[in-house]
Amino acid sequence: MFTLPHHRLRFHFQVETPLSLPGYKGSPWRGLFGHCLKNVVCPFQRPHCYDCLIRPHCYYIQLFETPAALTPQKLVNGTDSLPHPLVLT
Repeated sequence: MFTLPHHRLRFHFQVETPLSLPGYKGSPWRGLFGHCLKNVVCPFQRPHCYDCLIRPHCYYIQLFETPAALTPQKLVNGTDSLPHPLVLT
């Protein structure tokens, strides 16, 4: 049987000032999480990651710029990245 490792995390937030979010709230939360994660894990703080020295070992890259391979190549769908392994519900 095939098993896929996964983790389910639940976060609760409380705002201190009124907040307006779009109908689909996943996009701003995903963006905020990605921005914060990159700030925490990136020792270089560069705007782009495509030529980063630690790219193969970076948690931000694995979650938000999921590479198909360590060398640039196009997949069948014309992109060089796989679907991102992060799901927000």
